[in-house]
Amino acid sequence: MEEALKAFPKTADGKPIIYQDPSSPVALVYDKSKRDTPVTHYAGCLDRVLACARANTIEHFPACVPMIKRCPDNRGGEDCCPTACVQQFQALISEGKEVMDAIGESFMEGGCIEGFESRSRTPVTKANLPPARHQNVPTDPPKADRSKRKEVGENFTLIFGGLKDRYKNDKTLLTFPPTPAKVPCGKPYTWTQQDIDRWSTIGFAPKQPCNYSYSVVTGPSIGLGPKDLLVIQAVGDLDCDGTTSYFSNAVGEHTTVFGRELYHAPGVYATRRDE
Repeated sequence: MEEALKAFPKTADGKPIIYQDPSSPVALVYDKSKRDTPVTHYAGCLDRVLACARANTIEHFPACVPMIKRCPDNRGGEDCCPTACVQQFQALISEGKEVMDAIGESFMEGGCIEGFESRSRTPVTKANLPPARHQNVPTDPPKADRSKRKEVGENFTLIFGGLKDRYKNDKTLLTFPPTPAKVPCGKPYTWTQQDIDRWSTIGFAPKQPCNYSYSVVTGPSIGLGPKDLLVIQAVGDLDCDGTTSYFSNAVGEHTTVFGRELYHAPGVYATRRDE
């Protein structure tokens, strides 16, 4: 677990920040002096998930999941995952979810760890909602919006594949400006030939049209991820209200039997994902 925790940003007194919404001063922090809690059990499970992710490509990650050490029960433990988390991930994959989305909605969401959701998440109330928008908060986003979000996972996978192949060939780390420069506002954007040419160095051409603006920047990222070299980002405004959603996937480097290679965080970090 200690190795995995090194990847997290730290508080002023050195405690790993497991999760923090950029729009809120509240953070989920790991305190090793309080080991037997839902939060530490959550960190322990993520440690096992990260070990799987580092040892496998994203395509082969599902085959590694059954080998994750299981906890005695769904309360979790220091170096294992509850059976409920593994089963939730496998069910999402069976439903056709992308691997990164399935990881995010099972292991990273953490509700499969008994006690974690109720004790470790801030409830939605009028006090912590954005001004003047609390009357319109959906409990479940429209199916169309969920379909549009799927685009992000698909394009992140393609972008990472291109970055990894380029790095394997010549150890070059490439960045790309937001494309399109202006975030699409309620209307999908069709990439121009100039846009496609700009990203051709990694062979990325998105599915057309795009509901999000994509970029690759140098690290660090916000939220959960490896010690970053690059961060893949997507920004959207599906309802064109001026409030944007943000998605990111951190990219790091590790040593494999094939030499130094790039790898990415097992899940996509997202804030205001339904915007």
